[in-house]
Amino acid sequence: MDHAAPFLITTPRKGRGATRRAMERAARIGVPFVPRDDAPIEDLFDLHGARGIWVESADAPVIHTRKGELAYHEGTAALRVKKNASAPGALARALDLRPGDRVLDATLGLGFDALVIAAGLGPAGSVTGLEASPLLCELVRCGLDNYQYRPARLAQAASRITTVCASHEDFLEQCEPGSFDAVYFDPMFESTIEASSSMQRLREIAVHAPLTDRSLILARRAARRRVAVKRRRERPGRHGFDEFFPSGQSVGYGVFLCGNAADGE
Repeated sequence: MDHAAPFLITTPRKGRGATRRAMERAARIGVPFVPRDDAPIEDLFDLHGARGIWVESADAPVIHTRKGELAYHEGTAALRVKKNASAPGALARALDLRPGDRVLDATLGLGFDALVIAAGLGPAGSVTGLEASPLLCELVRCGLDNYQYRPARLAQAASRITTVCASHEDFLEQCEPGSFDAVYFDPMFESTIEASSSMQRLREIAVHAPLTDRSLILARRAARRRVAVKRRRERPGRHGFDEFFPSGQSVGYGVFLCGNAADGE
């Protein structure tokens, strides 16, 4: 096996027309390009010790993992946005979303929560989504730009999201106090549902960074009003939240009040 590279970019089999695009993308996001020739994708996993392989294509992007393929989709965002139009959901209430807010989604993943948040901010609002995995960040960036969303409101929400490939702790270290109105974390791999095949594919290419006390301190400095953390209801954690907003039977959002919000304003 060659020197292990967790992420790679290659072309389809006999896909010489895609080589230039693949090489340009690889250089832009800092992931090695590997020629495919006619090799099965499984050979590239074995040869390079890869966890995720982006196969360049003129169609919608797909990342191959040993657990199967991963493509961008809107997930439950459309249904949640529709419900929020009549009454704000638990996430919107936890973040105290207001028109024009600037929100940091510090754990972007596939961007479902970011879409829900952005839909609640109005045209003047914005979401910055952090994703430490370069392949996953690129997949979501392409999806936000090109996916054919069914409701127009979701397409508008997607246009308010900016993706940044960075770890949340590194990014927050550079933030000035009060840079965002709210900061959101979903430490999804602290309690993964093993039966979920889509979650297992996502796990293969995600960066498994724990939510540390240091990250929370930095987030509370960066947020003007609130920091919200998604937690399972039976294990809300050690962090000592100021408030907790249940969402269904299994999860909820713990909230730290920051700045003026902590003073009741």
